[in-house]
Amino acid sequence: WADIDPQGALNFANHLSNKKDRRTAISVIISDWTANDATAAAAWAKQLRAGPFRNEVLHDVITGMAGVDPQAALALYRSSGAEPATFEYPFQLLSPIFGAWAEKDPIEAAQAAAQLPLGDRRIAREIIASSWAGIDPQAAMAWARTIPNSDEKNLAIQNILSQWSRTDPAGAAEWIRQMPEGSA
Repeated sequence: WADIDPQGALNFANHLSNKKDRRTAISVIISDWTANDATAAAAWAKQLRAGPFRNEVLHDVITGMAGVDPQAALALYRSSGAEPATFEYPFQLLSPIFGAWAEKDPIEAAQAAAQLPLGDRRIAREIIASSWAGIDPQAAMAWARTIPNSDEKNLAIQNILSQWSRTDPAGAAEWIRQMPEGSA
């Protein structure tokens, strides 16, 4: 049913009395719809009345889009006007976008993050740092050290070291030992 009439399936799911069942059904329907036609799912989500239901749908669409087209997911995020009442906004929306993007192309993700407003940029850089550190901690650290804002730089370095120390504690410790005293 959701493949044939996703809007009808969503309207039905939104009226389920059990909140957990409702959320699960909506998430499954949106996930399938986004996989089949992300543009239509995004357009439908954006036209919904502001509130928790719209926010949940936007979250699911953005999450579904992020793995396939993080640029489109970011564009949807930036144009969505989602409200913070439903989730830890904007972290829960930026996390799937920049997590997936950093796994595919961390340099491009970092360039996109640099264009965001301060709050979003800080969150995006933290996410990129953690994701990139799981792939190539040395390259992630080289990038983090180029961040001009010292607070953002320090947060990125902390995230990289945290991830790095979980996957390669000896490598992380050696990197720290080689740093000049007082530098970051």
